[in-house]
Amino acid sequence: MASEAPTTDRRHSPFVLNLLPHLLSWQDEEAVSVFDGEGRLFSLYQGDCLYRRGLDSSVLCTRRAPSDGRLVRTHRKLEDAEARAVFERAWQRARRLEAKVRDSGVPVFAGQPVEGLLARLRQVLAYSPDVLFAERERFSRLYKPVSVLPPDQYMAVVVQLTHGCPYNQCTFCDLYQDRDYEVKSVEELKEWLAELKQFFGRALGMRKGVFLGDGNCLAISAGRLLPLLEIVNSELRGTSVVAKGMFSFADTRAILHKSTDQLTSIANAGLKRVYLGLETGSPELLSFLNKPGTPDDQVESVKRLKEAGLQVGVIFMTGIGGRRFAGDHVVKTIDLVKSLPLAAGDLVYLSRFYPIPGTPYAEEVTQGRMDLLSDEEIQDQFARIRSGIVREGAKVAPYDLAGFIY
Repeated sequence: MASEAPTTDRRHSPFVLNLLPHLLSWQDEEAVSVFDGEGRLFSLYQGDCLYRRGLDSSVLCTRRAPSDGRLVRTHRKLEDAEARAVFERAWQRARRLEAKVRDSGVPVFAGQPVEGLLARLRQVLAYSPDVLFAERERFSRLYKPVSVLPPDQYMAVVVQLTHGCPYNQCTFCDLYQDRDYEVKSVEELKEWLAELKQFFGRALGMRKGVFLGDGNCLAISAGRLLPLLEIVNSELRGTSVVAKGMFSFADTRAILHKSTDQLTSIANAGLKRVYLGLETGSPELLSFLNKPGTPDDQVESVKRLKEAGLQVGVIFMTGIGGRRFAGDHVVKTIDLVKSLPLAAGDLVYLSRFYPIPGTPYAEEVTQGRMDLLSDEEIQDQFARIRSGIVREGAKVAPYDLAGFIY
């Protein structure tokens, strides 16, 4: 199962087939095809592009291209006509393989019993391009838009305990502007999880962990959250996703409104790691971004999570604040990270900032009140922050929002 563009040369690749309850994949000289356990296309690596199909049948093309002496990964969401062409190529590959297996005259093909392999390939062939596009409606009935996930959670199953963000006032963000903050009741969650299991079917086995959506489910009071976590555990018991743990976004206010004992109870209910969008260690830049809390609040919230036995993922942005805040942003972000009690299992993400049209931040840029760093300046800022915070303990990694598809 591929989530990043492979770099191997397939021109002399042997035929390799993998059949599991939750996926079917095969590789030959032409391409690498991956389908989920229900027969839906998951990815196609062909030519120089890794095509990943989202659950709503959107398609993201990821390529690696040389730039300034290094390989740079680029991402582009395909138009529907382009996506249909990808679906058609993947379907035709499956049809050719089905015919080859059917006509082979052997009981075992590529290490797999022919009868079982043919049955799975016929499931794949049932998902023509039209049927795959019909999955978009099924997805929209189950989910509100899944706007973003941390990179290590791209293969989690998203359980939307909540919709939206309770704050929703940061000047740079529009991820949840299209919805109000809502919390599912126990009965609503039970019904929703039953629909989720039906939607995923055997493909649920491909997912790694449970991500509790949307933007800040820890804003729910502990008394209300714990019964919801119990429902998730009971309804998904026996699946691999629960065994890998639960994960969530949160903000500093949500953490500081809970005691260490409450957070410990939440951890004992299955929550493993909490992701905090800290963005910067500069109090002036935080204020400009209308981000709630202070650097001291950020430190205290991470300490409280760690005391409760939870791992943390902290997210900072590179390029945000332009030249006006650049120096302060770098120095104070490094200082902040060094003051956090991070350890193995914790993550530090550095996410490149892109102004989003229609946000107050983008309006500042349009009106000439905020400048933008060049690509070279952003790369330099990334390198300076990374070199300043790399140390034994937490892993430091880039975070490119453009590479996300659910």
